[in-house]
Amino acid sequence: LAGPLFELAPGQPAQAEDTSSAPRARAQGGSKPPADRRFTVVHSLYWLTANLSSTGPLALLVDDCHWADPPSLRFLNYVSARCGELGVLVVVTVRDGEPSTVQELLVALRADPRAILIEPTSLSVNAVATLVRSALGPEADGDFCAACARASAGNPFLVRELIAELETERVEPVAASAARVESVRPESVSRAVVARLNHLGTDSRNLARSVAVLENASLRQAATLAGIPGTRALRAADRLISAQIIASSATLAFVHPLLQHAVYERIPAAARADGHRRAGLMLASEGARSTLVGAHLLRGEPAGDPAVVVLLREAARAALADGAPGTAVRLLRRTLREPPGSEARGPVLGELGEAEALARDPAATGHLREALELVRAPAIRVRLARILSEVLVWDGRPIEGHRVLVEMIEELGPAAAPPLRAVLETLRAVTASVDRRQIGRASCRERV
Repeated sequence: LAGPLFELAPGQPAQAEDTSSAPRARAQGGSKPPADRRFTVVHSLYWLTANLSSTGPLALLVDDCHWADPPSLRFLNYVSARCGELGVLVVVTVRDGEPSTVQELLVALRADPRAILIEPTSLSVNAVATLVRSALGPEADGDFCAACARASAGNPFLVRELIAELETERVEPVAASAARVESVRPESVSRAVVARLNHLGTDSRNLARSVAVLENASLRQAATLAGIPGTRALRAADRLISAQIIASSATLAFVHPLLQHAVYERIPAAARADGHRRAGLMLASEGARSTLVGAHLLRGEPAGDPAVVVLLREAARAALADGAPGTAVRLLRRTLREPPGSEARGPVLGELGEAEALARDPAATGHLREALELVRAPAIRVRLARILSEVLVWDGRPIEGHRVLVEMIEELGPAAAPPLRAVLETLRAVTASVDRRQIGRASCRERV
C-alpha cells in the first residue's frame, strides 16, 4: 500500500502531499473518501516501518521539520507514539520561531511524554577555537580564534561559513588578522538570512532592515522607521526574536554582527540612503546626540533639506569639540552636497576651512578664500582671515599670510571695532616676525 509513495507516474513531479496522486488512488481503489485515503497512507507507512525495524534497530531522521508537509508530520506523530513497541528512534530538528503551516502537529510531536528535548547552546570560545584550528591550522592565534567567536556568537552555521570564507580569502590566522574577521561577509550567510526573513513576512523583513540601519533601537524607533503600526510591529519583532535573528533584550539588535551585515548589505542602495536620512531626522527630533545624528545623515543622499544642513553643522561642531576634526570635515563636505542655501554657503565653507585647517588638510586654503568672498559679517571675516593667515604660515608662506591680515585691516578701516582691529594688528605683527624680510614692516607698524 505504501508503494505508490515511492513511484513516479510518467512526467509527474515528486510530491509529498497525499492529494497528488493518481498512483495512490489506484492502490487504494480510487473511490475512498479523502479521510480514508489519509489513514490508509499513514497506516501503510507504519507497517513499512514495522517491517524494516524487524530486521534491526531503525532511526528516522528529519532535518528542518518545521518545513515538513502535514501528511508527513501526521505519520511521524503516529509512529512516534508506537516507538517503544517497534524499536524505532525518531529524531527531528526544529528551528524555533520559523513560520510553519504544521505548528499544531509540531506541538503534538514535542508534547509526547516520551520525547527528549535537546536544546544546544552556543559554542564556547574554546569550541570555536577547535573548529578554527582544525580548518586553518593548529597554530591559529588565540586572539584570532576569539575574534571568530565574537563575530559568529558561537553559532555553528556562522562559524563554519566564516571559516570557509577566511580560508577562501587566504586570511592568515594570526593576531594581526583578528580585526579583519569582523569585515568578512560570507555570501552563504546572506542568502540564508534573506531566505529566513522572506519566510517571516514583509513586516518582519522591513523591521529587520530598520534595525540594520539603526544598529540598535527601541521597538518604537524601528517601527517608526519601517512605517509599521504598533501591534503589527510587536508581532514582527516577536517573529524575529523567535527566529533568533534579533536578540531578546530591552533594545532591538541583531544576535550576530554577521546577520546585521547580511541584512544591511541586501537593502537596495537608494532605500538604504533614504533610511539613514530618515533615521537621522527621527533621532534628532528625539534629542539624540549630534554626532549620532550626523553619522546617519552622512550616509543619506542630498535632498536640499535646510533641516539636514542645520543638523550636519551641529554634528560638525560636536565633532570638533570631541577633538575629531577629520569627522567634522566629512560632515561639512556632506553639508555642501546637500546643498546649503546661498546665505549659508559662506559660513559653511568657513567652518569647513577651519576644520580642514585643524586636520592639516591642504584644501583648507581654497575653502577659506572662497568663504571670504561670500561672508559679509565683519566678525566672521576677521576670524576667517586669522585662520587663513595661520594656515599659510604653517604651509611655509608667511608673506602671503601677512598680506591677508594687512588687506583685512585696510578693508575694515579706522571705523572697525577696536577688539577686531586689535586682534588683526597683533596677529599681523606676530606673522611679520616669522620671516626676517617682514621684521622691518612689523617694527614700523608697531611705532605707528
